[in-house]
Amino acid sequence: MPTPPTWLALWTVHDQTVTPPDSARLEGAVNVSLQSVCPDLRVDHSGLPGDPVVTRIVLTAIGAAPLSPPTSRDCVSF
Repeated sequence: MPTPPTWLALWTVHDQTVTPPDSARLEGAVNVSLQSVCPDLRVDHSGLPGDPVVTRIVLTAIGAAPLSPPTSRDCVSF
């Protein structure tokens, strides 16, 4: 039987659209608030798709390597 994909649930504590922000958690996923990795990152809900740090984390997550939680190394913009 194939192994199901691993999911990444990523959210910002500054979200005022999805409340509470951590309701983005998914059972069995790698659940990460951006600020737990990058405490100084100030991005709201609408800023998530265009934020360079979010882009880096997502691109890493969909890469060939097994999914692992982001680290502070991912906090550097392109």
